[in-house]
Amino acid sequence: MKLEMKQARRNLCWPRQRLSFSRRQQARRSRPRSRSASAAPSELNLHERKFLELARALAARPRLVLLDEVLSGLTPAEVNDAIGLIRRIRDRGATIVFVEHVMRAVMALADRVAVLNYGKLIAEGPCEAVMKDPEVVRAYLGTLMLEVVDIKVNYGAAPALWGVSLQVHSGDLVCVVGPNGAGKTTLINTIAGLQAVTAGALRFNGRDISRLASHRFCAAGIAIVPEGRRLFTAMSVADNLTLGSFVPMARAHRAATLEQVLGLFRC
Repeated sequence: MKLEMKQARRNLCWPRQRLSFSRRQQARRSRPRSRSASAAPSELNLHERKFLELARALAARPRLVLLDEVLSGLTPAEVNDAIGLIRRIRDRGATIVFVEHVMRAVMALADRVAVLNYGKLIAEGPCEAVMKDPEVVRAYLGTLMLEVVDIKVNYGAAPALWGVSLQVHSGDLVCVVGPNGAGKTTLINTIAGLQAVTAGALRFNGRDISRLASHRFCAAGIAIVPEGRRLFTAMSVADNLTLGSFVPMARAHRAATLEQVLGLFRC
């Protein structure tokens, strides 16, 4: 029985053909080096398990290697190791197709990039050219919604913001951080039209709104939830919501909008 098991192990990776010495060496160099070969996969960390999967694939002597997000979850140092390993595998003649979101790995390894969006191929070609393709930029980043361009804001003669630039694409969630007094609320109030721009520009959906009156910001589609509670306490919840939907762009669909808003907060 032991003899049969040994023979099965010899023939496991390639029917009726044992791996050549060079192939065995290649697989060994690709597997985790910090553990012994007798270690169980459950004893390996994520980095080592990914390398073990890759080594097992190489043991099959493939002509084409398919890598599906093998870098996900790795630390920057581990990503560097993986990039070096994949490059060595490729340099030895393997053809590789890989799906990856770690862009520095894509730029470091790929000869060509093919970009899919909702099942459709939208771009294909050299890395640098594809990364600059307008359709690829829209697919990854969305359209540019808000652009803060080198703005300066003063309170009287005292500067509160100077040289601030920021871009926000549709679908983004951008967080502004900083210590007290850094200008975070001033920036938000400026974008909302509650604080005048001293210099620079604000663009919303391609339109310069820097010099618009405050109520025009709201009509353009910008809403603010201020730091302090600003509710009409003498009015009901329903009346406060109705007042919020009074701008022209919301008024025509008020009933449906209020139903959606109420649905978000129902328990």
